[in-house]
Amino acid sequence: MGSPEIPGEPQTINKNGEVAHLIDGWSVDDPENPEVVRFGILKVDIMKLHGRGQNSALGQFYSIVTPGLIMVRHIFRGLNRPLCTDDCMEADTKKLIHTWRPRYDFYWDNGPRRLPAVANCVFVVLISKNERHHLEKWPEVYGWIDRWNWVYEDAYLSEAPLNWFSRYGEKLFTREGA
Repeated sequence: MGSPEIPGEPQTINKNGEVAHLIDGWSVDDPENPEVVRFGILKVDIMKLHGRGQNSALGQFYSIVTPGLIMVRHIFRGLNRPLCTDDCMEADTKKLIHTWRPRYDFYWDNGPRRLPAVANCVFVVLISKNERHHLEKWPEVYGWIDRWNWVYEDAYLSEAPLNWFSRYGEKLFTREGA
């Protein structure tokens, strides 16, 4: 196996000593007219992954999430389980879920190391829309990347997680021709 393609670093911005990585993705506030927006993750959160030795998550962030959010196949909204975040009792209804099937998985070993994609699975990224308390400081961030992982693929909707219809509130968008 040859060396993996290393994607360009995500754009970084610094605001009063806080650094955020920005990644292109899609807003489907109007599903008929999706537009490119920037999703963010704080560098401190990426450094926590490194500190915990979460090398799979690091490799996946830099080699799947960063180049892949713009390539999503489906976007869903709402988790069908209770979730309270940032004092919002309805946080579960607001989560955005981006899914697609990457060609590879990655592990971080002094740089991304390419592995075979996880069989019969799709990649899922959970995003929180940038709300009131972060919007003033980070107006360029449409949403914050919360977590990502592989999930078994649904047998009836290609590139969607197993049981997506009971797992999520609604399907907002499907990119055709993917």
